[in-house]
Amino acid sequence: MATYKMYYDNGDGVIHNKEYISEKNIDNVVEEFMSNNLAVTNVVRIDILADPDSINTDESLGRPTSTGD
Repeated sequence: MATYKMYYDNGDGVIHNKEYISEKNIDNVVEEFMSNNLAVTNVVRIDILADPDSINTDESLGRPTSTGD
């Protein structure tokens, strides 16, 4: 499980933020967040506040994986 801070717009032109806890990694959490918060029209930024289970791997964060060379 990870804790995120979601920065989002709900159509009023103001960027709001909300802490959100999910079992999904950063690749999939936006879709889940938007379906659980129907007024959200756009997620503009995500901060990872806590990730004790390490679900956000380098690959899911878009970082190159080590080739072992």
